[in-house]
Amino acid sequence: MVAALACLRPAAAACTHPLKQQSYSLCGTPGQGTLSYSAPPNNWQSDNAVDFCALRLNVYAVEDGVVCKACGFGWDPAWGYRLTLNAATNQFFYTHLGYIDVKAGTYVRRGQFLGTIGDFSNGPTTNHFPPHLHFAARDGNALTYVRSCTRT
Repeated sequence: MVAALACLRPAAAACTHPLKQQSYSLCGTPGQGTLSYSAPPNNWQSDNAVDFCALRLNVYAVEDGVVCKACGFGWDPAWGYRLTLNAATNQFFYTHLGYIDVKAGTYVRRGQFLGTIGDFSNGPTTNHFPPHLHFAARDGNALTYVRSCTRT
């Protein structure tokens, strides 16, 4: 199924920005990936996610889809509260949440409130990052995707 998603790209305004019109800054190096931690210890590498530095902002569904339990939902020692949204065009990951307002298996609509950004960092990344939303798309660069979304 992931291979089938490879040719799909969001059309202009076909998605909602994960933070809508709230104020935030980008962490890491926008457009070139963000710094991410992975084992073994002190192995820092770049990925194609976007880290939105902000505290306790509301987080929204970028597209219609189902909150997937098996794909990553709930508490994780490395990511804090996290959820995965399976949409028709892609799979989206929201991590470092402080609160989740939806249940696994729930169908959500584009722009629906999902939760809030947490005020902590967890696991091996503790004290390495300010509070932030780590937003990733399985297919493609999350920053490119987010730039195509409407902010309303």
